Parts: sequence; C-alpha cells; structure tokens
Amino acid sequence: MYTLSEVVPRIHHKFTLAAIAIYLAIALSSVTIGFLRVHQTNRITDFDMRYLEYLPPSYAHGNTTYPLIIYLHGHGEIGTKAADLYKIKRWGVPYHITNGHNMCFTVDGQEACFIVLSPQTSKKWDIAELDQFIEYAKKNYKVDQDRIYLTGISMGGQNTWFYAYSDFNKSNKLAAIAPVSGAGHPEKACIIAERNIPVWAFHVDEDYLIPLDSGKAAFNALMECDPAPNPDSHFTVYEYKPTESNGWKHNSWTRAYRTDNTLHTPNLFQWFLMHKRNERREGNGQTLAIQSYLKPQNLDVCLVAASPHL
Repeated sequence: MYTLSEVVPRIHHKFTLAAIAIYLAIALSSVTIGFLRVHQTNRITDFDMRYLEYLPPSYAHGNTTYPLIIYLHGHGEIGTKAADLYKIKRWGVPYHITNGHNMCFTVDGQEACFIVLSPQTSKKWDIAELDQFIEYAKKNYKVDQDRIYLTGISMGGQNTWFYAYSDFNKSNKLAAIAPVSGAGHPEKACIIAERNIPVWAFHVDEDYLIPLDSGKAAFNALMECDPAPNPDSHFTVYEYKPTESNGWKHNSWTRAYRTDNTLHTPNLFQWFLMHKRNERREGNGQTLAIQSYLKPQNLDVCLVAASPHL
C-alpha cells in the first residue's frame, strides 16, 4: 500500500508524461505536415532508373496539369544504389527543395508550381535513357506537355544541350532549356534554333573544368543561325567570387538557380514559366531581358532591363 503522499506524486508524474507525449505528438505532426510540402521522394522507374520526385503542394487534388522541370546532376553526384540519391540534393534545384522551397513562382500575376524530377545516372548520361525518362514522366505524372523544361549542371548541363538537339527530341518535347556550366556542340546549335527552343545558359568567367570559351561556343553558334533562334535566349557569365561559388570556379549554379530576384528579374524559374513549347515571344514588341553579372567586357552579355511580366 502507498500513502497519500506517495500516490499524489506518482499520479502527477503519469499525467506529466502523458501531457509531454501529447505535446510531442502534436509538434511532430506539425513538422511532418510542413515537411510534406517540400518533401522529395526516392523513386525508381520500371526500367530501373532512380530519381527524386517533388510534387506541388496541391498535386493530389483535381486533374490540374503542372509544368515539369527535369534536373540533371553533375559527375560528382553519380550513384549506383538507392542510398546514393542524397547526393543529388547537394546542388541545384533539389538543394532548394531540400531547404524548404515549394517551387511555386508568380508570372503575369499567376502562380504556377513545378513538378521536379531529378534522375540519377550510374555513369555518364545516356541520351536514349534520358528520353525514356522524359516519356516515363509524361505517362506517370500530371504534366503540362507544353511546359517541360530541361536543365542541369556540369555534365548535366552538357547533356541538356545534347538532348535538345538530339534525334530523340526531333519532334521537340521541350519548352526551354538551361545548361549550367556545360558545353554543347557548336555544329549542332542550329538544330535548337530550328526547333525554336529558348536557351538560357550560365557560366563562371574563370571556370577551369569546362572553360568559358567552350561553354560559349554552342551559344555563339546558335546566335548565328538562320532561321534565327528563339529571341528570348541568353548567356550569363558570372564573375568568379569564392563566396558565391563555394570556392569552386566551376560553380555557376549557386547563382543561376537562385529562387529570388536579387540577381535576375525574372529568375530562371520565372523565365521558364514565360515559355511554352513551340511558342515565340517576339510578337508583342517587348524584349524580355535578363540582367547579366559580368566583369570582363569582351564576353557575351545579356541586355539589362526589367521584365514586364513580373
């Protein structure tokens, strides 16, 4: 038997533990709800390609279709097993999702939210496999097929160029591309012009891994094509700054994928949303211009102006 003085503390202790348990359950559920808004899920295709999946906040409701970003990682994020998928989150679009961005942006007063799929290769990118992945995405997700955007960094940036002018894209599945710190083939650039694909490419002036001249070559060739390329095409060169590139002269993606307008108006994601497949924006008499951050004066620059669409 317990005395009253012994029973009361025990009852109080049990109620205290129960209260703590309830509090923790509520707190954890709130964290979970918030996390689901920005959660990337590990997935695998029916042809054994692993990828990260991000779906917009309202994706589960209704039959709305969404713009799609396919993000291609660089060589340092190659993976051979499911546990390697975390590597993709180090940089680029997946990095911003991991850090809480819901990938919703406003253009022309309308908010749109992206589906983001980030496949992982176990070697170098294979264009046939990439095409298979794009078809898989179109079949398995609620994708607006006139708003599919391809982007990637380094090796992924190069293969963004490669896919855009490849025979796999002969019918053109892309609304716009953004190669970041990558290089394409100048002799094939006019295929992109013929397909009317807008290009916004990015590079660092002191890149030693893929030198700036290599990065510029395909874009410069694109500008000389006849028929002319999509008029809303740009090449942005950043002055190397250790604090903006994580101390790595190859890194232009930290600035290229900024989700605010501190560097660019529109930012890359807003620029994506300005474009639909096979559409040209030259009929309204307005030049959509992108601010370019550039130190050397002899490099290609973009016009400097504010976009009327934001």
